[in-house]
Amino acid sequence: CDYICTHKDANKDHECDICGETLSDHTYEWQSENGQYWQKCGYCGNETEKKDIPTITISGADVVCKTQDYRFVITVPEGVKNVTWGYDFERMGTSNIEPTIEDGEMVGILQSNYYASGENGVGITVMAETADGFVFAERKSVVINSEHKDDNKDHLCDICEETLSDHTYEWQSENGQYW
Repeated sequence: CDYICTHKDANKDHECDICGETLSDHTYEWQSENGQYWQKCGYCGNETEKKDIPTITISGADVVCKTQDYRFVITVPEGVKNVTWGYDFERMGTSNIEPTIEDGEMVGILQSNYYASGENGVGITVMAETADGFVFAERKSVVINSEHKDDNKDHLCDICEETLSDHTYEWQSENGQYW
């Protein structure tokens, strides 16, 4: 058609009233609201059937020690594809990483050396795609513990139970003796 075909297509058959050619390409875009997703044609307004957005579960601790890798298990519904996960800090960008399979489970590991200096938390986001192409995500916020209590003087982190530092000794003296 040598003309720009613009017209209303109330019967949604996409036949051009100028050249008579059938315009078969709908321009569908994903929509989501209230836990459901669907597609809507930007050309004619036609909408596909609404479906429930699948649920991703991120199982892992809510708090991690600044010296400890953060390990979590990802559970996605059957039929989803292209599962990736990413992390982000308040002052730093986002990185995406593919999960690994360990003993039949999808696992993500964020190594402690990735933790941004001065940050007290990290966001973990898992993304996936439904069989029909809708991309969805779930997010989990994790606190990074940078303070360690040492009330019992054993120098162990109360989260990761690793020794944090060596004992510090101060010289003492009394009655002609020192220690």
